[in-house]
This record gives sequence, structure tokens and C-alpha cells, in this order.
Amino acid sequence: MITLALVPVSVPVGGERADACGHGGPAGDAPTAALLLHHGPAEQTGTASGVFNTSRQIGGALGVAVVGAPISGGSGFHHGLRISLVLAADIALLTALATRSLGATRGRGL
Repeated sequence: MITLALVPVSVPVGGERADACGHGGPAGDAPTAALLLHHGPAEQTGTASGVFNTSRQIGGALGVAVVGAPISGGSGFHHGLRISLVLAADIALLTALATRSLGATRGRGL
């Protein structure tokens, strides 16, 4: 996402950028779900799965609002897009760090 934010404005904003950004979320869902379910008690796996999916849906809706707001702002589409891409990259980095800290704790064996 940072790389896409650095692309000159003269390059058309097309499906390639959206496609490149769109693969990040789904690629992280399965490992995050596996870590979450691995670290909870076996009898609460269903509850953990439901909470994860609910938070994923709420996060997706809030993400569209937060990342989309700079694009619709008065500073212009390209400037807003760059801000949104940097913001999304920061959020992805924080999520990766939080997920990594889950992996460092001890869980039940698979």
C-alpha cells in the first residue's frame, strides 16, 4: 500500500491498484482465525469464531468509512487516495504486529 501511495499521480488509478490492495485482508483472515481459535479453550471455539467474524464485519464497515473519508474530502481525489493508502498500510502493520504477539503466547496443541 505504501508503494501504491508513492506512484506518481500521472499514472491512472485503475483496477490494478484496487486489486493489489484487496488481496491483503483475505490473505490475513485465515492465519488470524487459526491463531484465535488455537489460543482459546476448546469448548469456546464456536463463541470465538462468532466474535471473530462479527469483529471482522464491523471492522470492514468502519474501514470503508475511515479509509474512504479522505478520498471524498475537499483536498482532491489523488491526495485523498494517497492518505487513505498510507492509513490502510499503518492499520495493516498494527494488525500484523498484534497477530504476531498472539503467536508468541502459549496455546493448546493442534
